[in-house]
Amino acid sequence: MTSENAIDAIEIVLLLLAGIYHFRKIDFKSATAKYSVAVALALPTIGITRSQEFKLFVDTSARLPNLGYLLEYIFCMVLCLSWTIICLYTAGELTEKRERLMLLSGLAVYVAMLAVWVGEVRSGEAVSRYYYDSTYYWVLKLIPNMFFLGAVTAVTIPATFRKFSGRKANIQRIRLVSLVTLQSELAIYVLFTISMALLKLGNQIPDDYDSPARNTLHILMILTYIASILSDDFYLRLIDSLDGIADPKRVKRLQLVDAHVAGLLEKKPQVVAYPADPERTVTEGFLKIINLRRLLTLHPSFDAQLTGHKIETLCAEHSDHLKIIDELAKWIKRTTKK
Repeated sequence: MTSENAIDAIEIVLLLLAGIYHFRKIDFKSATAKYSVAVALALPTIGITRSQEFKLFVDTSARLPNLGYLLEYIFCMVLCLSWTIICLYTAGELTEKRERLMLLSGLAVYVAMLAVWVGEVRSGEAVSRYYYDSTYYWVLKLIPNMFFLGAVTAVTIPATFRKFSGRKANIQRIRLVSLVTLQSELAIYVLFTISMALLKLGNQIPDDYDSPARNTLHILMILTYIASILSDDFYLRLIDSLDGIADPKRVKRLQLVDAHVAGLLEKKPQVVAYPADPERTVTEGFLKIINLRRLLTLHPSFDAQLTGHKIETLCAEHSDHLKIIDELAKWIKRTTKK
């Protein structure tokens, strides 16, 4: 098996697994269910159509140049269009007008690609395994890639300027990082591909040469793309595991708050630490401190009243108790230094 065939096999397996995973997580009652189905079906199909052997088989069987390449990018367009609409919906930025615009844009790209391919067929271009020397190849490659760039921009710009709240905020940030990383990898991949094609045209490298770096980058692109379409449940589990790593720090912040409140009320600290269960420590300790805010606001000490009002303000601004603890600990550190 050549390195090219090995890469094709890895891509097919990865995309097939991603398609199965995506299909199992589809909420068929969701407004974007039809797009989720399109993504799940397009992923393994792209894995097959990306194979150089498949494209050569299609071209030689139909005796039409770049037909296999056209099929590959048609399914890539389906995937990109559906995935973009899903991301916009998840970010709360999808409107009927924007959805219609995306669909019409995709249709326009389809028509443009088909027109270029028909022009290539009518020009009498020969079927070839190595089609980098074809002008039509580069036009066919440019049109969908420009659309992919626009689709990524359509998702990343609204997501960048939108203020997310609650735990969904972290999910959107992870998706955004995946999208930006994917776009950067795509830019490097396209530039690398163009450079190799120019070297082949100038007879600087053999036509059958394929750089391992380019293949590795392609695998990374697939993995990054898969990361950007994973379900919210997966991201929530990831965030929870990361929160678990940060729990010891949160326990220390909670103990700082507890000691400060206890000192103001001239009481003993109330927080009991459970080394095996930091989450329980934080949750129970937070409730104990919250229950004391009324005593703090009615206390004759100005510092106690100030702390009580600060707790009430943070509770009104944030629904996440972890965020309240973090902000309160920072505030106490600032005020005690003065």
